[in-house]
Amino acid sequence: MDRTLPASDARADAATAKVGDVHVRAAEDRLKLALGTRVRIVRKGKGGRIEIDFGNENELIRIFEALTDK
Repeated sequence: MDRTLPASDARADAATAKVGDVHVRAAEDRLKLALGTRVRIVRKGKGGRIEIDFGNENELIRIFEALTDK
């Protein structure tokens, strides 16, 4: 039994993934500008995680303060 998607369904799924990917990349860019460091959004199923890079303790404190308004 063939369990592959018909070509039209596969293209629709790929297009939907690309649209979502565009929004994720745009969100990463906005966070990068707001925080002044590299940010990655990693999707996994319906959830995921946000990864924020920092190079030293002072940068971590600065990012924490930016996120918490402290």
